[in-house]
Amino acid sequence: MHAFLYASAGAAALMIAAASPAQTVRTTLPIPPAPFDGVIAPDVANSRPMPVQPVRAPAGAPNVLLFMSDDVGFAMSSAFGGPVPTPNFERLAAMGQRYNRFHTTGICSPSRAALLTGRNHHAAGNGYLSDLPTGFPGYMGRMGPDTATIAQMLRLNGYNSAMFGKDHNVPKSEQSEAGPFDNWPTGRGFEYYYGFIAGDNDQYSPTLFRGISRVAPEENKADLLDKRLADEIIRYVHNQKAAAPDKPFLIHYAPGSTHAPHQAPADYIARFKGRFDQGWDRMREESYHRQLTMASFPRARN
Repeated sequence: MHAFLYASAGAAALMIAAASPAQTVRTTLPIPPAPFDGVIAPDVANSRPMPVQPVRAPAGAPNVLLFMSDDVGFAMSSAFGGPVPTPNFERLAAMGQRYNRFHTTGICSPSRAALLTGRNHHAAGNGYLSDLPTGFPGYMGRMGPDTATIAQMLRLNGYNSAMFGKDHNVPKSEQSEAGPFDNWPTGRGFEYYYGFIAGDNDQYSPTLFRGISRVAPEENKADLLDKRLADEIIRYVHNQKAAAPDKPFLIHYAPGSTHAPHQAPADYIARFKGRFDQGWDRMREESYHRQLTMASFPRARN
């Protein structure tokens, strides 16, 4: 069983490919260890140890792919009536449900904070961009230790957790080798990270990090960044499932390709030549009517 969630920084939506099974109530995290039920005797022969059991996810727990697109509006993907064909999104949406009540903040740092924590972005400390904190409550640019992310909650419930791509939620003063690293993805519950901690990045010569260590600039330099991120996810999943095939994973994938700088490959540009010549206003009207037809949002009542 798998779950797929999609959100965008401009305006967001969610798609779930399969419903999660009922979960055992686990009200305290970390889950406390089981009490010792072995025997401690004066000698080894009469002693009985307790098997060491790591925390396991509930039976049937789904793998989760949480996808966040950057600077992409609600009416962009064809899965929600937009002009850009996204057949895989459409296929996933057809298998499950589309949600349209995600609270959007219009920019990436707050949207990501809200998406990962399930809280209002101010409550998550990200009222604005993380690298531009103001010093006022709700605008510190940091998700505090009292604000748990979905990665922290699932990891403590027996999941593996990994993030790939853009994370514009690390304050500039904390982006060096000196840290602190509490606000890096690996400090917010993700066991593995491969991506960039900035608002934008070059798609062919990016500055990347693996965990908290800088990736060598020459690594796969010829590939478009989106491909590098996808290849890294495939490698991660292959190795994770090879080591623990029954252990579920959470993967958060946040490419930055739709954010400036726009560096679309030539064949992509050629594929869409002339598709948007009608202009923004006309395209908006077309998308709006498609969304009404698809019931992406309810019609206004008189």
